[in-house]
Amino acid sequence: MAGGGLACYAIALAPSVYYFGFQVGRARMKHKIMPPAVAGSLEFERVFRTKRVEFYPIFLTALWIAGWYFNQGNSKTQSILFQHDHST
Repeated sequence: MAGGGLACYAIALAPSVYYFGFQVGRARMKHKIMPPAVAGSLEFERVFRTKRVEFYPIFLTALWIAGWYFNQGNSKTQSILFQHDHST
């Protein structure tokens, strides 16, 4: 059953997602690309594609479902690996 450990982890992810969104916004201003456009200079596309802030709700849903039906420790470990892979 999903509990406190998983909730604390999900809340702890919020600052990183905010930071990634800030990086994408800064790249949009630097390269003068207005939302919702996602194509432009190669540097902007690199920043936009690696951060993928729009998948955060899907990520949280998958995290909570996995924590609810399976082992919370495994869910947190796999999500930490996923976040580390997408933060570089």
